[in-house]
Amino acid sequence: MIILAIVTFLISRNPTLSLTLLVIACPGAMVISIPVAIVAGIGTLAKHGILAKGGESIEKLAKIDYIAFDKTGTLTHGRPQVSRIICVTGSEESVLRSALIAEQDANHALGKAILLKAQERMITTVEKALRVDTIPGRGIKVSGSFGRIIVGNLGLAKDSPLDYPTSEIIRYEKLADENPTTVFVSQNGILLGFIIIEDMLREDSANALRSLRRLRIKAIHVITGDSSASASRTLDILKSDKIHADGLRQGKADIVKQLRRNGKVAMVGDGINDILALNESDVGIALSSHASEVAMRTADLVILNDEVNSVAIALRISRFTSGIRKQNISISIGTVVFLIFGVLIGQVHMASGMLVHEASVMAVILNALRILRKK
Repeated sequence: MIILAIVTFLISRNPTLSLTLLVIACPGAMVISIPVAIVAGIGTLAKHGILAKGGESIEKLAKIDYIAFDKTGTLTHGRPQVSRIICVTGSEESVLRSALIAEQDANHALGKAILLKAQERMITTVEKALRVDTIPGRGIKVSGSFGRIIVGNLGLAKDSPLDYPTSEIIRYEKLADENPTTVFVSQNGILLGFIIIEDMLREDSANALRSLRRLRIKAIHVITGDSSASASRTLDILKSDKIHADGLRQGKADIVKQLRRNGKVAMVGDGINDILALNESDVGIALSSHASEVAMRTADLVILNDEVNSVAIALRISRFTSGIRKQNISISIGTVVFLIFGVLIGQVHMASGMLVHEASVMAVILNALRILRKK
């Protein structure tokens, strides 16, 4: 603008015209057009219980093409319960007690389900593990005076021939196909039994996915550690576009990476197994009701309430905020062009130019305030 004012003075030799051009051409509305929209967007999201970590998070979410959900703790209540104990060696009590020893310090949903069932049956233990080896997405191995105990899934069973008899693999595969989550318990190389754990879908999960489809999301993917058969039953209930079974920590990240080849991806998760996928996505969203601290730090947005439908609300507000931002930019640029042209043809002077200038500032502010009413 300074260069334009100097050039105008050199051509016209009119200092008043040059100064008028310099003052009214300063893009005041442009300076505040983006910040005021972003602040309004962040405030509106907060009003709905959604924490956005800056304007960039809102802008990225507004451009999302695909959404991937981790099932456990996100589309489900995150409170799995032990529904059945299948004994192979010994009693249900011995299976549960050994699992309790391994999981007594657990901070994940499946471990807590085992602890809760042991508490219900008044099963206790004084045994303490001297060594704990946690295998993310697979299970846990502990050792101590009791020997060696392993609690894990089918993948860990196949990788542990010394602790899980290969003759029982076919039986385990059948159980895993028939049930959402089946973990085995072995002690000192002897298979004690299986624990069946189930986690119910949230009441609003299916409705949340329908809301996202109405927002013209290209595809909704669900990632779960369940078996293919169990995952198919989940697909029928949720009506998602695709469900990925047997999804482990790295597997989730690989799925997100694959989706990003076709467009922008948002990942919704809550646990430590979702961190790589949250990092890999364009926008990471954490449900804080059951989210680990690391997941909340990694995510771009944190949903502070317990409603999956907040994902659709966040997307709707982000898109509206992005639209308002573009409108504000258009208003401010249009005002500057109009004023410059008016000054150059002699129809706009300092007083009238400043009036229009301030009116444009008020226009972008009032336009941004529309975001606060968005639901």
